[in-house]
Formats: sequence, C-alpha cells, structure tokens
Amino acid sequence: MLTLSAQPRAAARARRWVDQLDGRAHPETLAKVRVLLTEMVTTAMHGGDAQELRLRLAAVDGVIRGEVSIRGGDLERPRGFALLLARRVAARWGLNDGVLWFEVEDR
Repeated sequence: MLTLSAQPRAAARARRWVDQLDGRAHPETLAKVRVLLTEMVTTAMHGGDAQELRLRLAAVDGVIRGEVSIRGGDLERPRGFALLLARRVAARWGLNDGVLWFEVEDR
C-alpha cells in the first residue's frame, strides 16, 4: 500500500510506484496500469476534499488489480477521459465501498 497527500504530484508518484511490479507482468500491461492508475488518482483528487490517497496494487493469477481510496472526501465514479480509459483498457473496474478499482489482464 502507498499513502500519498492529495497534491498535484500524487499522480506522478503513483505512476512511478507501478515500477514495483517490473518483472511480474508484461511491460505493455504495466504501461496500461500506469495510465489507469494516473487517471484514477486524478479522479480521486477531484472527488471532493480529499486529503490523503491510499493506493494498492497486486499481481495475482495473470491479473493486475489497482485500488484507490481517499480520506477526507467522497470518491466519485470516473468521468471524461478516466471513464473512457476504464472502459477501453481495464478488463473490469468499479467503485465499491469507497474504493475505485480496476483490473488489467496480463498478456
């Protein structure tokens, strides 16, 4: 888990954090995860008065799962570009119990 302050640099830090999965998934899969995580973090920061972001990444059985939750605000469903990416890149995604999540199948 990674905890970040809800500041403009959060999306870039989240993107770099995906590097922890190097060697555990195909590079193209990780590129998709980087883009999705960046957009989900941006969505979370615009969802209200977010103070802190909590991120999780897991690689299990050929699937990379990313999760974003916030402290200090209500998380909203993705809109605009984030929604477009979620629909086109993620195999599955959703917003459940205050957690915005996505899954990308490894090649």
